[in-house]
Amino acid sequence: MKVGFIGLGIMGSRMAANLQKQGYDLVVFNRTRPKAQPLLDQGATFAESPAKLAAQVDVLFTMLAHPDAVAQVALRENGFLSRLKPNALWIDCSSVNPSFSKKMATGAATRQIRFLDAPVTGSRPWLKRQSSCSG
Repeated sequence: MKVGFIGLGIMGSRMAANLQKQGYDLVVFNRTRPKAQPLLDQGATFAESPAKLAAQVDVLFTMLAHPDAVAQVALRENGFLSRLKPNALWIDCSSVNPSFSKKMATGAATRQIRFLDAPVTGSRPWLKRQSSCSG
């Protein structure tokens, strides 16, 4: 099974590394390629766009900071949603709200893509939150 991972920030890079340690064949995409380098050094493949990643994988994880970031990689030009194979699984671990997840689930279902909203917690607090707590 080939696994794709989009979003290699604090949480995403660690989740992708854990998948890689378990022996999954990993294809990754991140806006800034250097963040992918540790995974590439361990055998992951870098895709030049979300669409190119989607064409190669059976399962896709997204771990992005906000709904606009998810919409960009999923729906816009070179987005992955129109390129995933029917019955592929998209697991979204991004920081989004429930109504956005429902919208993405509907879009995925129309393309015969299975969608799982899997929010996570534990990343570094937002700087805005930190500054509001300190003053």
